[in-house]
Amino acid sequence: MRGFAASLRGVLWVLALPGAWCLGAQSSAAESRSSVEALPGVAEPGWSVSDYAPAAAAARQALLQDTYTVIVDNENPGYYIESGPWELDRDKPAWQNYIYSIAGPGDGSARATWIADSLPPGTYDLDFFVRNGDYASDAHYEVEHATGVALVVASQYYVGDGWHPLGRFTFDGPARVTLTDYWTSGGDRVVTDAIRFTSLGAVSPPSINAVTPHISICIDDAGGSNPATVGSTIYRFLHLPCPITIAVFPHSAYTTQTIAAGLALGKEMILHQPMQYVDGPTSGDPDRLFEWMSDAQVLEVIRNNLDDCPGVVGMNNHQGSLITQNRRIMDV
Repeated sequence: MRGFAASLRGVLWVLALPGAWCLGAQSSAAESRSSVEALPGVAEPGWSVSDYAPAAAAARQALLQDTYTVIVDNENPGYYIESGPWELDRDKPAWQNYIYSIAGPGDGSARATWIADSLPPGTYDLDFFVRNGDYASDAHYEVEHATGVALVVASQYYVGDGWHPLGRFTFDGPARVTLTDYWTSGGDRVVTDAIRFTSLGAVSPPSINAVTPHISICIDDAGGSNPATVGSTIYRFLHLPCPITIAVFPHSAYTTQTIAAGLALGKEMILHQPMQYVDGPTSGDPDRLFEWMSDAQVLEVIRNNLDDCPGVVGMNNHQGSLITQNRRIMDV
């Protein structure tokens, strides 16, 4: 792909250079219709995806050549499950690797959310991705935008593989889209996959002086090597002449020695907590968090690991692409 792509705070940014290919540029006529209405007590969004027509789609296609796209997938940190028994499905086709879905219709209490918290202010076309299937014919999305919250009712019911429109919105801060399990018509499940924001023109970057540059360095996977061995990797990290954080595995050969050496040298020490990852083992490691664990079991594992790491001031995750998407366990 020509252009520039980078990961920024859990979303995928794709900057299309003039004439370059941009993610999502292929979607136009295949996009479905949906309706937009304001939630009670909030501002009207001022635009409906019923405005989509061949001419509008063609104009939008041309705009993609000089704009960029932000995609938040359900595999990114920008996606999380707020509530409800959403099921991870690795067998059905998805935008990348898998989808989350829930049976219903439900009462709207199950919620899944995408957040693009570094989205520059501007106006964007908003789309969702779904594969062709027996999904909700009137899925309910809530879009938080610059002037309020809009309820968007869109069909996922056998609409074809690809991107489908939710509307055009202006954002002046973090963009938040939530899908609930409420629908009233056809389809046996509602599906969450990816959300796409496509800018409608140039978006001004923040001032070069808007944020003072900072670099934070965290070294993971410590604890397996002797920190007293001169010239070893951990020895060199510990003796760097700058503030850094060292994340140490619990119950490893040199866990205690590494923490003690780091504290003596003025380094910040934290627990490197193992967590289940997508398609990873579901048991066998007493130090690891697994998706099947109860709240009490999660706490017991973490407390045991912290007890083995005296002096740590926090923790981060080792692996954990599955656990970090589980809101219940992360809340614990």
